[in-house]
Amino acid sequence: MRHDVFTEEWLAEAYKKMGRGGVSRTGNIGGSTAERKNPLQVARPAHSPTFFILSMQSFFIPGPLPGNNDFLGQNKWIFSSCRDKWKIIIGREIMAKGLQPMGRVRIAWRWVEASKNRDPDNFSSIGKKFILDALVTAGVLQNDGWRHIAGWTDDWEIGVPGVHVTLEEVES
Repeated sequence: MRHDVFTEEWLAEAYKKMGRGGVSRTGNIGGSTAERKNPLQVARPAHSPTFFILSMQSFFIPGPLPGNNDFLGQNKWIFSSCRDKWKIIIGREIMAKGLQPMGRVRIAWRWVEASKNRDPDNFSSIGKKFILDALVTAGVLQNDGWRHIAGWTDDWEIGVPGVHVTLEEVES
């Protein structure tokens, strides 16, 4: 089960049952640092949002997708033509998977590279831009701004290049 569907109250009660204190005056679960029985325990911030997942869809885009370094020193027309090419490729994958329109979403990105030659921030930033633009164009997302994206997580690994994208529709 995902950690982000638990409420702060549920976590505080679970920590009490484990004998680790409740929520301290600062909002740290498990009590203050001095009260914690395990000094390595990391407290979850009291302000972290709780989301309830309404629906979930996922798809895979074969890669590797271009990275930032591919466009350094290039003019804007090269970036534009590459973005349009990838928007078509990604759009075909979205349509083949039959993704349905969603409201506000959290996105889980799992980037797979053939080797460790490219930095994660290099390949993920441009890839996100291209994928979000394609999701908006395909009508899966209304927009890719703050009102429609609740947040995202990134993971990366070595294997067959591409990106696994999981969209979780959450309450607004």
